[in-house]
Amino acid sequence: MNITVILTSEFGLKEAMIGAGVKRPTSVKKLAISGTLVIADFQFIHTKMRRTLQSLNMKSALLEDNTIPDWAFNHCSGLISVIIPDSTIKIGKCAFWECTNLSSVIIPNTIKEIGNDAFYNCGDIAIATISGRTLLKNKDSLVEKSKIQATASIKRDYLRSWLAQFFPEDTLDEIMDMVLKYRIHLKITNPRRSVLGTYRSPCNRNYHIITMNSDLNKYQFLKTFLHEFAHLLVNVNHGLRLPHGIEWKNTFRQVLHYFIKRKLFPSDIRSAIQGDMVKMYAKSSMGLYSVLKKYGMSEYQRGKIDFCCCHLQTHEEELSK
Repeated sequence: MNITVILTSEFGLKEAMIGAGVKRPTSVKKLAISGTLVIADFQFIHTKMRRTLQSLNMKSALLEDNTIPDWAFNHCSGLISVIIPDSTIKIGKCAFWECTNLSSVIIPNTIKEIGNDAFYNCGDIAIATISGRTLLKNKDSLVEKSKIQATASIKRDYLRSWLAQFFPEDTLDEIMDMVLKYRIHLKITNPRRSVLGTYRSPCNRNYHIITMNSDLNKYQFLKTFLHEFAHLLVNVNHGLRLPHGIEWKNTFRQVLHYFIKRKLFPSDIRSAIQGDMVKMYAKSSMGLYSVLKKYGMSEYQRGKIDFCCCHLQTHEEELSK
């Protein structure tokens, strides 16, 4: 389906598409937009259309702050061609991260800044101009080769800053080693009633997926992540097993013991965890839950987002060759 929509202050992209008779956003292959796009419109494309939308024409549109937001189209694997509005002055960092089928981008001469890794691991870019000259010809010359192929240490610094939104500062080195070694795709999602986190095995992918609720404070986030990481280790070392069977209980004890021994939890949380480690149930006891809740609310307010850390590892391997 090919459609054109006009956005207003009353009608965002979701409402405009309903008004255009679209029942399923995934049925739209080509989309032209005029009016002003705000962050909610980018989030709608990312969550509802990222695997199916092929062509996005924003030439007649305006962008909030004249900027394509950071991570706006990350992992929008369906995108093949994009036309950026004429008034745009900035493309945010990782804006088109992992748009693996992207082959055509029209960039206006008003662009003054392109963020780090804006086109990381995109497809072959066939058309893209800035200030009247060709800027992007293929995936090996995106923006500036030296800028896209940054050093491994810069990549690790970026990963660290991203993880710092969710984990306590003194645990970041251990968490970084874990996500890079085991190629973990970390997804942050809106709060779910029944679970705090989930783990999915690689299947046909080359990475593991751990999905975490966005409303957890940093120590809740850490404890839940370690719970799911124990599932990952069981899958790696034993294959498929009962979700919370003896292999998982023993593995989770070992993982928690590592963090407790290095005093990466506050003393009151350590004591509560050690009490739970005797029987190791799938859910935390009320005592541990109460202690964790004392450490406040989540500081994260951006809703759904994900970050495939394994790509940083791949990049480090390329640099070492």
